[in-house]
Amino acid sequence: MYTPQVVLGGNDFRAWSSERSFEDAVKSVNARKAPATVEITPRRLADGSIEGRVSSVTADKSHLTLVVALTQDGIVSKPNAGENKGETLRQNFVVRDVAEFRGTGTIAGSFLFKPRANWNPDRMSVVAYLRDPRTGRVLQALSTPACRNGV
Repeated sequence: MYTPQVVLGGNDFRAWSSERSFEDAVKSVNARKAPATVEITPRRLADGSIEGRVSSVTADKSHLTLVVALTQDGIVSKPNAGENKGETLRQNFVVRDVAEFRGTGTIAGSFLFKPRANWNPDRMSVVAYLRDPRTGRVLQALSTPACRNGV
């Protein structure tokens, strides 16, 4: 891992600074048939909790991990030490909580993320991805807003 790093189609992509190379690589990845499907059905409850179901289906019979992460956008921090001391940092896609399910073929489970004081449910999304824990290869990924009352 290094910064900045771009991962495309599950692989390190070092030519990301070339707009043409990046566009061509994205088209190539998008033209491939996905090796798995992932579905998420989240809903936000009145107390700010986010619950739902997640599932994945693949012909790959390896032992896989289906990861569900709750992310939040719009987080602002002001470090008081280090190279960013005094700066205002704005961050998106910050992981707030995670659940994992393991299996082969079809994997499904329910998740419940309880709110914490520094959460802003209006700025949250639920992300799910299916990966091979031995290689780190991601077979499929999906993100959706954490909707209120299933709306």
